[in-house]
Amino acid sequence: MSGADARKLREARGLSQAQLAGLLGVAPNTVARRERGELPISRESEIAIRFACGNYVPGRGIVPAAAAEGGHSRTAAASRDRGRSH
Repeated sequence: MSGADARKLREARGLSQAQLAGLLGVAPNTVARRERGELPISRESEIAIRFACGNYVPGRGIVPAAAAEGGHSRTAAASRDRGRSH
């Protein structure tokens, strides 16, 4: 994955560099440097970026963003529901 590809995925998801950095557990500068091609993007980092941007579904691999959207949304909803008192 190139830095330009990572930027396209992030922007398509509507995330800022700082938001993506928070999801990945890295500094915002790391995201910026990867997108500019100053830091390589390992396969592990690529999967993390794709997962955070809704373009990777465990068990299914890389999927078009539209197809991943439903699975990603359900995951977010499930996380929210776990935090609620019943």
